[in-house]
Amino acid sequence: MDPRALRWWSLGGVLCLLVLRLVYLNFVELLPEEAYYWDYTEHPALSYLDHPPMVAWLIKIGTLVFGHTAFGVRIGSVLCGGVATAFCFLLTQKLFDRTTALVAALLLQTLPIFFVTGFVMTPDAPLVACWAAALWFLHRALVEGKTSAFLGVGVSFGLGLLSKYTMALLAFGALIFVLTDKRARRWLWHPAPWLAVLLALILFSPVIVWNARNDWASFAFQSSRRIAAAPHFSVHFLLGSILALLAPTGFLAATVALVGKGNTEARSATFLKMCALVPLAVFVIFSLRHRPQLNWTGPLWLAVVPLLAAGITRFQRLSATWLERFVHTAWLPTFGILGLGFAAMLHQLAFGWPGVPNSSRTELLPMGWRDLGWQISEIEKQLGTELGAEYLLYGADKNAIASELAFYSATPSTAATRAVGGHLFGGKGLMYEFWFPPKLQAGKNLLLVGFEREDLSHHSVRARLEKMGPISEGSLRRDGKIIRPFFFRVGYGYHAERTSSGATSLP
Repeated sequence: MDPRALRWWSLGGVLCLLVLRLVYLNFVELLPEEAYYWDYTEHPALSYLDHPPMVAWLIKIGTLVFGHTAFGVRIGSVLCGGVATAFCFLLTQKLFDRTTALVAALLLQTLPIFFVTGFVMTPDAPLVACWAAALWFLHRALVEGKTSAFLGVGVSFGLGLLSKYTMALLAFGALIFVLTDKRARRWLWHPAPWLAVLLALILFSPVIVWNARNDWASFAFQSSRRIAAAPHFSVHFLLGSILALLAPTGFLAATVALVGKGNTEARSATFLKMCALVPLAVFVIFSLRHRPQLNWTGPLWLAVVPLLAAGITRFQRLSATWLERFVHTAWLPTFGILGLGFAAMLHQLAFGWPGVPNSSRTELLPMGWRDLGWQISEIEKQLGTELGAEYLLYGADKNAIASELAFYSATPSTAATRAVGGHLFGGKGLMYEFWFPPKLQAGKNLLLVGFEREDLSHHSVRARLEKMGPISEGSLRRDGKIIRPFFFRVGYGYHAERTSSGATSLP
């Protein structure tokens, strides 16, 4: 394709996908993870058990500006996606040219991992932005030799660590490049990179302080707890997750880019490959005995995007292998399929397509949470004084139900002070274990809500309540169609320790 036409097509694709996000941002209900991170903002702290505080800060700013809406929660993810796209554009333009940089921007908007992190508000959104910024500043410092760039390196890593601990893996990749590159090794004896490390640690200090005050709980949660899990060979799952994150064409193109010689200056190509392959090697080693999360490898592919874009704009058919020819031919339909697929998916989540059934897996596809929040708010009003002044709203899972009920409650801030997770009855509750220590909830009544009847009558529930009301059933609906049933009951007189007799049920 003519470079001028390719630039216009790339720019048009970027703008279309940006508009697509903005149009549906407020109509798609929050995922449980997003509602849980919103709950962070109702319990301000220097950090949290499962993640640093950046995601909470972005949500707080978004909701202060745009109100208590899904748009307010998610606008930070769109802005982070824009930051990542801008830095990826700058890096690719530095390595190649403006046409290739615009194609790289299109890839940042189209590849599944980056489309999702630019829409859903999770710690991965600011992590991707900081990772992209760090790549730009690291290249300027380590490859181009710009001492001033280390200021940007320190800020990028500090903010990245405030987003997610995974940011440290990029530093590991940069260190391996420094050790193996003769010209870059001089930085080991220069004060600039060490001052960048100090700056990053200063920015990261709120997390260190929180951990010091809480028995290093978050560091243990993300390290020793995962390592101590039962052995489980998961390399196949890791490969499958990469295939899902990049789409088949992106997966094949990344393979070609990482094993090929590259289309840019040798040191730059080596730098990009080190920044991708070293973190990837860590995940491969981890997956030999443990199962990684689906999204873990996402940010590391930022280092490959410039090479993917160059593979599109600098393709030479005569010297290309059959795999390179296949990948190059597949990119155009891939862009179209992914773009239309994203539009169709968002419309289904927001409004539904005629004849397409609603998913009952609300924890994966957010449907019905708004309706559940409204119905439970009405039930709370009907029960009135029966619940007591300081009752708790219990969601019968780790955190999804409690978080969604709080966000979609008629009085969200009040609901956030009483919505609790499964830890009250012996399960896991993440930050709810810190916000609602079981011993401090003694004597309170509970409105129990769950998607399975058995969750509200389990022996662990009966053993911690003095008595319980009958189980009632309701239905989540959208456009008059039932999504799934839900169940609720009142529990009276919670106590943290089990009793031998258990609770008595009311007729």
